Amino acid sequence: MLGKCRADQRELARAYLNAYCQSGRAAPALDEFGKEISIAWFARKLNLWEHLPKDPCGLHYLPGATDELREARLDSLYRTMSMLVSTAGRVEPLVNGPNSR
Repeated sequence: MLGKCRADQRELARAYLNAYCQSGRAAPALDEFGKEISIAWFARKLNLWEHLPKDPCGLHYLPGATDELREARLDSLYRTMSMLVSTAGRVEPLVNGPNSR
């Protein structure tokens, strides 16, 4: 997956893996790491709780929440869901493996 990304993303991944190896642990190959990162990103984005209003019983509830905050949450949710939909076809084979179809 990193092969289709910008060169600086590949370089950042290489730098991370090099630092990881310095800890004495074996790092995965760059392409395998790219697959793992893609799956992790997709899984993290599936957690859409960040787009919901705060729990009125929770510690961080803002009773003065305005429509602007609601619109911002909805805009963010739309962008996230759009990214998930456009990325799903590339991530699914990484999760299931190339011979799953």
